[in-house]
Amino acid sequence: MGEKYPGVSKAARHSLRGVSQQVFVASGDDGMLRVFRADTLELLDSIKLDLGPNRVVYDPHTKLLYVGYGGKDAAKDYGEVGIIEAKTEKHIGDIKVDGHPGELLLDQSGKTLFVFVSATNKVQVVDTNKREVVSTWPVSSQRNGDGAFDERTHRLFGGTRTPPRMLVVDSQTGTEIANLATVEGMDGVYFDAAHKRVYVSGAAIRAPGMLSRISKTTLATAKLSGKSRQDLEPVLPSGRRNSTVTTWPRPLTTRNRPRFSCSNQSSETLLALLKFLGRKKQ
Repeated sequence: MGEKYPGVSKAARHSLRGVSQQVFVASGDDGMLRVFRADTLELLDSIKLDLGPNRVVYDPHTKLLYVGYGGKDAAKDYGEVGIIEAKTEKHIGDIKVDGHPGELLLDQSGKTLFVFVSATNKVQVVDTNKREVVSTWPVSSQRNGDGAFDERTHRLFGGTRTPPRMLVVDSQTGTEIANLATVEGMDGVYFDAAHKRVYVSGAAIRAPGMLSRISKTTLATAKLSGKSRQDLEPVLPSGRRNSTVTTWPRPLTTRNRPRFSCSNQSSETLLALLKFLGRKKQ
């Protein structure tokens, strides 16, 4: 791990392709998408995009990679979702969206892509076959960023920063189902299908990192019981109603903290790469 890869000072999102063991790493500072060999960490290719590449999601059906960038980071009043052909490692097209994508969530069929646009407080729905936005849904809080998707129950989970909330949205209609309190400085939303829980990570300025665990039972109850949402919302920092908040043993930073998704079994190699990319320059 003694090698230094140039230009990866702001490692963002990562996607691991399952067929040929490629790791795609988006770097926001220089607008590059770099391709590494998963087993040796050899740099295979560098794909030039616009500034601000952040979110990366891979479709195993079409072997296409979707990368979010543009917007304010690129001094533009719109964002883009770049389309990368994983087999050839070529940039083959773009989908225009309202602003810099704060999150990209792809359904299992690969036909629908949900784009969270923080700058305009919206969720935009992209038809990947048409390569265009087909629906736009407003969200009730501001700066919606990270999210997760439970396709079985058609639920989108989206974290917002102003105020710190977690929104639950019907992925078929855009209807907001629940609006729950969560941690400040939201910087990650993760769905645990086995335990029916949503985890929201974050860190307030000059404060230790926090993790909010929200049981999906709470979300289902909010929809079915007829009680007011306020009666069912978890309250920080003590927590109640199947929700707990814990402090990590060391501070977390909300900037440049790498996150990733894996589509195969090379997680140990990928974690080693992320550890390397996340280290500060000497």
